[in-house]
Amino acid sequence: MASAREFWTTRQAEFVPYAIDPPAYRQQAAPVLRAYLEGFGDVDGKVVLDLGCGNGELAVYAARLGATVWAVDFSASGVRNTGTLAEHNGVGDRVQAVELDAMAVADLGPEFDLVIGKNVLHHLEPFQEFVGTLHDILGTGGRGWFLENSARNPLLMLARRLRGRFGIAKFGDDDEHPLAPAEIDLLRGRFPVVKLAFPTFVCFRMLANYVLRGNAAARAILRGLDEGIAAVLPFVRQYSYRQIVEVVK
Repeated sequence: MASAREFWTTRQAEFVPYAIDPPAYRQQAAPVLRAYLEGFGDVDGKVVLDLGCGNGELAVYAARLGATVWAVDFSASGVRNTGTLAEHNGVGDRVQAVELDAMAVADLGPEFDLVIGKNVLHHLEPFQEFVGTLHDILGTGGRGWFLENSARNPLLMLARRLRGRFGIAKFGDDDEHPLAPAEIDLLRGRFPVVKLAFPTFVCFRMLANYVLRGNAAARAILRGLDEGIAAVLPFVRQYSYRQIVEVVK
């Protein structure tokens, strides 16, 4: 069984850099990612940490908006790709890519105005320890802004147990688990402001990702089902598989 580090280093081994123009990047993004990107706010002149930077898309996006960015990941491939992407987009001087475990980011030194991350919090254990680290590295008034999955929907968590079986696809490493309400409570215990946002209701469309792969018609139908349910019953958004988590120090 491969470790999480080995899994992501292998997955990110092949990468071709491309241009990231912030307005176009937002416009082309899926709705939940678009909402997340729009929530960065004005980062011109700010010091930003991209936590679990992957191939560096968020880091380069923020740098193109004028931020000075530290981008960290425990995947050597991801760190290398981030540097390549930054150079390709002309912001190599504003993106510092470092191979580093998320629990050690306090070693970087600076206080950050904004800490960003996409699908990273649910990988971090022990989470309570990371919460303390996040609090320490943010300056006063600094924000954490994370696009995450969620374990709040019991139906999705039941279905998740079938990943890798009966022909159902499995994405991600063996150790990860969606971000749980108990982990949100740990954030609330340390930060004066913790907010959750659910820009879209992502539920039944997950079938298209895991079971009906490559079926565009099914994907469209299930997306429409999600959107229709959320329009009639807005409260179901809190059970979306996708959420945005904001903390303010």
